[in-house]
Amino acid sequence: MYCNKCGKKLENQGKFCPRCGAKINIAVTNGSKYEDIQKYKEQGRKNVILKVLIGVVLVLAISGGIFIVSKLLDVEQYFACVQDENMKFGFIDKAGNEVIKCQYDMVGDFSNFDNTLAAVGRKIGESDDGTALYEWGFIDKTGEMVIPYQFDEVGPKVSENAVPVAKRENINGTVIYKWGFIDKTGRLIIPYEYSGFIWDYSSTVLDNQSLIGVQKKIDINGEEVEKWGFINEKNETIVEFLYDVVTPFCKEGLAAAEKDGLCGYIDMNGEEVIPFKFLIAGTPGKDGKAIVLDENNQYGIIDKNGEIVSYLENQEDNTGYIDDCFMENGLSRIWREAGDVYYVGLVDENGKEIVPCEYQYIKDPDVNGYMTVSKEKGGDSLYGLMNSEGEMVIPLHYDKMSGFDENGWSVVGMRRSDSEKDNERYYCKYINKDDQVTLELSDKYINAWAFIRVN
Repeated sequence: MYCNKCGKKLENQGKFCPRCGAKINIAVTNGSKYEDIQKYKEQGRKNVILKVLIGVVLVLAISGGIFIVSKLLDVEQYFACVQDENMKFGFIDKAGNEVIKCQYDMVGDFSNFDNTLAAVGRKIGESDDGTALYEWGFIDKTGEMVIPYQFDEVGPKVSENAVPVAKRENINGTVIYKWGFIDKTGRLIIPYEYSGFIWDYSSTVLDNQSLIGVQKKIDINGEEVEKWGFINEKNETIVEFLYDVVTPFCKEGLAAAEKDGLCGYIDMNGEEVIPFKFLIAGTPGKDGKAIVLDENNQYGIIDKNGEIVSYLENQEDNTGYIDDCFMENGLSRIWREAGDVYYVGLVDENGKEIVPCEYQYIKDPDVNGYMTVSKEKGGDSLYGLMNSEGEMVIPLHYDKMSGFDENGWSVVGMRRSDSEKDNERYYCKYINKDDQVTLELSDKYINAWAFIRVN
C-alpha cells in the first residue's frame, strides 16, 4: 500500500502516513461511543434558534430601506462544499442555504481564477481495477457551467491564470495522465505534455510571471527519463529539466532540488547557489532556513548560505522522519516510531522539540496560525486545534475538523452510526474560535468543508 498524498510505501496498517501525515484508514464506529451526539446537536440547535430570534427582532426593528442598503453593502460571499445523503456534492452559503444544488459526483472549491470558478465532476465509469473515472468542467458561483465537461482530471490552481487539467492515455495497458493548463475561458494555454506538476504551493512569482514546477520526459543519451524543471504561463522553460525532484521556490528565491542522488538549492534562474551535497534538502522557511540530512545521516538546519547552524535534538535510532520543510509558523513536523506506529510532534527552527511526538496528525497552520491535530483516544481519532506554542485552543473532541478559514469559521463533525470506512458520514456544524456554534447544518448533509470567499 502507498500513501495517496506523498506516495510513500506503507509498511504497516497505521492510520496516518508517517511521512506526510495523510490519513490512510479511518476507524469505524457503531455509534455507541458517541452518546453525546444528541447533546452536540441540541447545543447547536439552541444556538441557532437564539440567533434566529435575535435576527427576527433586528429585522423588525430596522426599516426596509436600511435593511436593503445593508444587504447591498454585504459584498463578500462565502461558499462551502457539502455532500448530501445521496452522495452528491453542492454548495451552501453562510446562512446554510443550498445556493448550488447537490448534483455533482465530485467537486473542488472556488479557489480557481481569483475565486471565480469551481471544478465539478461527473462519473463516467470505472477503470479495470474498479477506480472511478470522472469527466470534469467548471461552474461559476451561480452554478452555471462556464467550461463544459471535457477533462479527465483537474488539479488545484498553480497560479491565478492557470489551472492544471489532464487527459487520460492507455499505453500498453497502463493508464497515464498527461497534464496541461487552461485559462479561465477553458482555453488550453499549455499543451498536454507534462507527466506531473508540483501539487502544493506550486506557483512562485518572478518579475510578474508565475513559475510552475513540472515534470516531463526528456532524452538523455538516447534514453527517455523523467525530469523536473520550471516553466512560465507561456510554456517557456525558465529552469531546465535537469532534476529528479524539485520543491516550490520560497520567499528567499530558493528551491531545493535533487540530481544524481544528492540535493542542493537553485535560484529562480536555475543557478546552483548551494552545493548538491545533502542526502535530503527541504523547502526553506523563514529567513531562508531549511532542513537537510547530511552525509552522516544527521538532520540539521542550514541558513540561506547552506551552512549548518544547528542539529535536531535526540537523533537516536527511533527517529523516523522529519518534515522536509518549515511551516509558516516556523515549525516542522517530526515522526518517531513507537512499536509499529509513528507519532508526530513539532520542532522549531533550531531543531528543539517543542511538542512531543504523541499525535497522529498535525496539519499546516490556518490563517490564524492554528494547527488541526489528531490523537487516538479510546480507539478513535479525535481532533482539536493547537497554537504555535503547542497549546490546545480547542480540545480534542471532534471526529472531523478543519482549520479556521478567512471567514473565521471551522467545520467540525461527529461521526454518524452508519459511517463506513470508505463512506464517512458526519453530523456537521461550524464553530468560531471560542468553540461556539455559528451554523449547524441540516441532517441531510453527511459531510462539509471549509468556507471560501467567492467572486
